[in-house]
Amino acid sequence: MAIEFGEMVSSNAKRAARAVTRALRVLTHPEARRSLMSLTDQAIVSGTSFATTVILGRMCLPEELGVYYLALTAVWFVQDLFWETVSTPFEVFNHRSRGGRLHLYSGSAFAHQMLLSMALIIGLLIYYLVLTTSGAAASLVTAVLVLIGALPLVLFREFIRQFCFSRLRSGVALAVDATAAVIQLGGLGLLASTNMLTAASAYCAMGVACGGGGVGGVVA
Repeated sequence: MAIEFGEMVSSNAKRAARAVTRALRVLTHPEARRSLMSLTDQAIVSGTSFATTVILGRMCLPEELGVYYLALTAVWFVQDLFWETVSTPFEVFNHRSRGGRLHLYSGSAFAHQMLLSMALIIGLLIYYLVLTTSGAAASLVTAVLVLIGALPLVLFREFIRQFCFSRLRSGVALAVDATAAVIQLGGLGLLASTNMLTAASAYCAMGVACGGGGVGGVVA
């Protein structure tokens, strides 16, 4: 009985060791690491968005949260537009270029992103003027004014992270989004502690965070 029990324990230990070895082999594979970093990155982005909503919901009036969500709809629309017009074509075609051609194509994609940002700034300026002349809520007018400066920074960060993903540099993309998350949540905490947190100031924090994360990605 004791011998059989010992053999069973030994057999189970060997199976567990083989399972751990296989798991470690999988986790150390480059593709597995990139997948894990991509999942972690998405968790950071989604978690930051959720935490921002919770903080605004807890610390601000319902009106401010509504303005934040209304402006967030514009942010999501702009990001979708960016993905369809700049990011997706770049992800598909950048692997066909090498060396100088890749740098030229990357510069072209960035130029298109800048043109899109300029068009959005013009559109938001027109919308801002319409709101100011139509007697819209002051919180909405202020939020739109802040978005004029924040949205180009959001697109800048998005371009950097999508460039990193398309070039299989998931670690850099993770660092970009982690940096932006720390700056954004830290800024929101500072604004909340000083009773200065509004939808507009939240987008200020978002813009600074995206700018900081994007610059960090360029340096990396």
